[in-house]
Amino acid sequence: CPAALHGCDGICGASVGCDGVCSTEPRAVDSCGVCGGRDEPNTGTCDCAATPFGTASIGCDGECTDPPARLDKCGVCGGAGEKETGYCDCAGVPYGTSQRDAAGECCYVSDMGCSNPPRCWSGKTFDACGTCGGDGGTCLQQPTGAAQHTGPWRS
Repeated sequence: CPAALHGCDGICGASVGCDGVCSTEPRAVDSCGVCGGRDEPNTGTCDCAATPFGTASIGCDGECTDPPARLDKCGVCGGAGEKETGYCDCAGVPYGTSQRDAAGECCYVSDMGCSNPPRCWSGKTFDACGTCGGDGGTCLQQPTGAAQHTGPWRS
């Protein structure tokens, strides 16, 4: 070995690596700042995409991206909080109670009338007799053909 190539410890072509060891194949600092590293993701200063000082991270979809996919208000990974997705009702409320009626209108169940099929804002409710849209008088009338009592009550 020519004298000009003598390195540390008198070894031909040797030098001291980042780990302080004299070697003919010294360790070097990789782009992530790791001594002897291989520019691998999530090491040193590298993010999951192996970008030094990067901001990528694993999202709810299991993918490494910048920005990462996140759960929206409806619980949908990468979603936009849209109505009737994930946990959102037809009004876009997470865990809400709104439903669609037979015509496709969205309203609270309490705003849905008793009409058949059910309709939002029909205004029909059950009366005291249990009749949808009734006025309460149906249960007070005697059925047609029923015998009527006309005399005094006797025991």
